[in-house]
Amino acid sequence: MHSQGYTLIELLVVIVIMSIIGVVGFINYKHFVTSQITTNAITQIQSILRLAQSNATSSVLCNDNPPNPNVSPWSLSFNPGSITLSCGPSNSPWKTYNLENATIDSIIGTSSSCGNASVPFPFKISFDNFGSLTFSTPGSLTYSATCLQSASWVFTIRNANDNSPPKNFSISKGGAVDVQ
Repeated sequence: MHSQGYTLIELLVVIVIMSIIGVVGFINYKHFVTSQITTNAITQIQSILRLAQSNATSSVLCNDNPPNPNVSPWSLSFNPGSITLSCGPSNSPWKTYNLENATIDSIIGTSSSCGNASVPFPFKISFDNFGSLTFSTPGSLTYSATCLQSASWVFTIRNANDNSPPKNFSISKGGAVDVQ
């Protein structure tokens, strides 16, 4: 006479298979979460860049009255763990965005006259009323004004909590963001 149940060996085989699938799924999920931190930081930088560009081209004013047409009305100042959006002729900080669990390791300009050279923090991108970009950095003997007019800037962002591989993205002189 045969019973209508499962044997102990069949149950153990199913439990082992489910355990293996669970461990593999957990490892992949952990990798996904750590890579999302840098992806979210890049998306945040891209949206802040678009906000500054949009505010500049729309002539959005902040606290400075009257507006000065000779001074870039909106700018971004990049530091390793934060970005400050500033506005108006006095370049007063409007809002600071913290990159959650991510940090900017380096910013490298690429140009024919300078090759690839890393710039010091804070690195600043300013927009004029036409949305044109200007790059600047604090007085540095290692980086000349011609180097600041590089065709593109490559940012390296990494997860601040672990040793996962960093991600790169570039900002071109025209303001396009290219994630690599």
